[in-house]
Amino acid sequence: MFRNSIPGELSKLKNLRALNFSNNLLTGSIPDEIEAMENLLYFQIFTNKLSGFIPMWIGNIISLTYFEADNNTLSGEILCSNLTLLNLASNGFFGTIPPEFGELNNLQELIVPGNNLYGEIPTSVRQSTSM
Repeated sequence: MFRNSIPGELSKLKNLRALNFSNNLLTGSIPDEIEAMENLLYFQIFTNKLSGFIPMWIGNIISLTYFEADNNTLSGEILCSNLTLLNLASNGFFGTIPPEFGELNNLQELIVPGNNLYGEIPTSVRQSTSM
């Protein structure tokens, strides 16, 4: 079991394709150094104590297809067009469901229960052909 924060030194592992830090006692935010992991396909950080905003650079990791960050206290936006799975359940998201989720053209699974989202599902999400 890991404790404290996600080590930024991981960014040196440029060819790493899967990073799973799930079910630990990690705190703090997602380190910016992770952005350098340009071959990352799977990024799993669920069931920790991570907080803060999901960094905008997540969308810059073009290879990223799975992002699972459920059971933390994260918030913010996700604009990563190649995601096929996005799990943000039980976090700190609130307000209406962002219409930007409909712009995630490859998204097949959107998992967001346990947040404070309300209102209708945006048209862009309902009309998505990948879900």
